[in-house]
Amino acid sequence: MPVEYAAILIPALPLVSFLVLIFWGSLAPRTLSVLSTAMLAVSTVIAAWLFFGDYGPDGITTQRLWFSTGNFGFTIGVTVDALSTSMALIVTFVSLMVHIYSFGYMEGHEHFGRFFAFLALFTAAMLTLVLASNFLLLFAAWEGVGLCSYFLIGFYFDKHSAASAGKKAFITTRLGDLGFLIGLFLLLYYGSAALAGMTDSGALAALKGLGVNVSNAASVFDFTALRHLMDQPDFMASFGHWVIPIGLLLFCGAIGKSAQFPLHVWLPDAMEGPTPVSALIHAATMVVAGVYLVARTFFVFGSAQGAEVFGPVITGVGVFTAFMAATIALRTYDLKRVLAYSTISQIGYMMAALGLGSMVASIFHIATHAFFKSLLFLAAGSIYHAYHTLDIRDIRGVAKKMRITALTFLAGSLALSGFPYITSGFFSKEAILAQAYEHSPWAFWGLAITAGLTAFYMFRLVFSVYFGKPKAEHRPHESPANMTLPLVVLSVLSIGAGYFGHWFAGRLGGELPHGGVSILVTSVLFALGGIFLAWAIYSARVVEPEKLSAAAGPISTYLHRKWYWDEIYDVTVLAAVRGVTRLVSWFDRRVVDELYYSLGRLSVQVGWSFRQLHGGQVQVYIFAMAVALLVLIFIFNLIRFS
Repeated sequence: MPVEYAAILIPALPLVSFLVLIFWGSLAPRTLSVLSTAMLAVSTVIAAWLFFGDYGPDGITTQRLWFSTGNFGFTIGVTVDALSTSMALIVTFVSLMVHIYSFGYMEGHEHFGRFFAFLALFTAAMLTLVLASNFLLLFAAWEGVGLCSYFLIGFYFDKHSAASAGKKAFITTRLGDLGFLIGLFLLLYYGSAALAGMTDSGALAALKGLGVNVSNAASVFDFTALRHLMDQPDFMASFGHWVIPIGLLLFCGAIGKSAQFPLHVWLPDAMEGPTPVSALIHAATMVVAGVYLVARTFFVFGSAQGAEVFGPVITGVGVFTAFMAATIALRTYDLKRVLAYSTISQIGYMMAALGLGSMVASIFHIATHAFFKSLLFLAAGSIYHAYHTLDIRDIRGVAKKMRITALTFLAGSLALSGFPYITSGFFSKEAILAQAYEHSPWAFWGLAITAGLTAFYMFRLVFSVYFGKPKAEHRPHESPANMTLPLVVLSVLSIGAGYFGHWFAGRLGGELPHGGVSILVTSVLFALGGIFLAWAIYSARVVEPEKLSAAAGPISTYLHRKWYWDEIYDVTVLAAVRGVTRLVSWFDRRVVDELYYSLGRLSVQVGWSFRQLHGGQVQVYIFAMAVALLVLIFIFNLIRFS
């Protein structure tokens, strides 16, 4: 099978699954869901086959004309290269694990088939996003991912908090998407103008030789074409001034989708959705779409015209987000929300790596994070399945009653904490820290401190929920095999995937940054120090956690209230929106409605006046005709003698 057709099949199979489930899912939901999972397994096999191929620096791109207008010919197509196939394999594999897990988690739910339909549609949209060969198709899939996220976060639509969380996620990410869309408009306008203004015949010939259609103004939307265009001085002489504003607007989309500051507030509330949704969308796929966007367009963010601006901006956003989210997780008691803030923090790591210039380290951390974070979310779902609560103050005895869940959760916690040498998280974090140490000392220390905080809050969970006696109303039991099997598979990858880091980096065409002894020692000390401190407080009880929180006073409250971001937005952005809506409402009622009603009343009065003239009295008609005749004679004479 040709590579390009195999690539198209990867998202096409989940899309077909969605159509089958949405139209006939109510007839045989479980049978059709099994069929959907089987088709996803085929997509995973195809993605794995493509992943091990060799496609050269530009990859293999297949495009077809979508529609045209004037000299703009917009295309759709797929790009098969190391980056897209890596992401496709991650998405299909994690989605497959979530599908298998969901058979146990959603067992007996009245909307079983609808849930699997939305999972399939989301997977199809995400796979289209990572395989897209141009901005137009990527943006269409980008919006599809956002729509599916809304459906899945608000899946329990009869629950007010879930419905509100879905709306919050949809609206917040739309703010970033608005910047993304404006950036695309600017890229098309100024990029096509720069392409049309190229006069260097040698450069034009070289571009044609590279497969760039210089006669198509929409070529600037194609990733490969734009990368080659930005290597041409003739093109950049006109377009170079717009690289920074366009790049910053594209980064707005990445901030929204990847829940980075200041658009991070939607992700913790999105935990209202079913736990498999949290594992798929908010740990391994959708939330890394922004990181993927920056990596895919790294030729823009790392260009000579923009690197000095984009580097500090992306690094600053990433480091601050990583640290901020980690501090909030310290004082969060909901198990899934702790993992949500951890996700925000780890994506900050990925963004920081891109800002520091290492796409390879960032993508490698996406891969390792996908395994251990989806594992942790699924394990949290297994705990909820047994305890029916996610408050870590009420969960006890997991290690004794749910050994498979406990061991796999421990594996994920060790990986997320960067436990040295035996976990995948250690290798990917160490690569990012090495890159930071070489290029930005302040970023290095910010990320290193965050690593210590991560180890602390994760083992705060472990020591809090593993031991002790469950409450009388709780009768915990191990989850069924279709839930524990994905946990075991993901735990193996969470531990072992790190050993393939250098091979993975070689496939991406680069090398993993590697630091010296001082960086290794620092990384190990922060990871082990965080674990030891969590043990001392939550296991050995050297200091009672409640007394420690009370001693921290305002700081503890500040972290528990999530840095007051929701309150700040409520009195600024939301207050402004409410003010505008009140003004519009007043204008609608007092101006538009009054004008409408006034015109209505005027029409009634005019109608009543004319009605008086039609009373059936002949003398009135004769009088009116005489007056009209006199008026016409007056007007005629006025025109005649003027």
